[in-house]
Amino acid sequence: MYWERFWNGRATACKLVKLLAEALFLSLGSMNTLPENEMSDLRRKLKKLKKLKYVIIDGTERPIRRPTNKDLQKEFYSGKKKRHTIKNLILTNKDKAILFLSNMISGKTHDLKVAENTMITSAIPKDVACVLDSGFEGIERTSKKVNIIKPKKKPKKKELTTAQKTKNTRISKKRIFIENAFAGIKRFRITSDVIRSFRKDFKHLVFVLAAGLWNLRLFFSKRFNW
Repeated sequence: MYWERFWNGRATACKLVKLLAEALFLSLGSMNTLPENEMSDLRRKLKKLKKLKYVIIDGTERPIRRPTNKDLQKEFYSGKKKRHTIKNLILTNKDKAILFLSNMISGKTHDLKVAENTMITSAIPKDVACVLDSGFEGIERTSKKVNIIKPKKKPKKKELTTAQKTKNTRISKKRIFIENAFAGIKRFRITSDVIRSFRKDFKHLVFVLAAGLWNLRLFFSKRFNW
């Protein structure tokens, strides 16, 4: 009888989800496991990390419901994924910790454009290398003071040399850590399945919380010390 008075269907469920999400956000924040979102905060965090030799940056997409507005359909349609998606840019290290999470943008936006708009490479210390994939071709124009490491693209009608292939393999072995981090976040179904909420702030919040929980797991397993 008490539960029937308390429960009021969908409205109550929404209120509870919001309340619990906010409580989790505050808890993860107090434990310092949430990823940074501002360049100044990221810069301070990277300077504090000892023995940091390189960081990895990449974008990750997740599916959303097909927008009803035709303009929004075009804006959020990802040619790469062949569906409507949203995207976040992430910076991690070899310990797979999510150190930075950008604001949410449409999946159609190119990773290079997001990196240039956020100026994420400006937060990287001079003695720390930045590992990227070939999708960031041209980032050197806005990151002249950063040691950029990325694979060599295969030229048209030509083959890569043995040395270039070997170097690309070494880079791939470094980049695998960010793929592991993506997999860690997407253990939570809400970050890998089609998110049904239309609220932009909630879509971003659940990804932030998933990243914070993944970092918390790394902390308790002693894989990474904040």
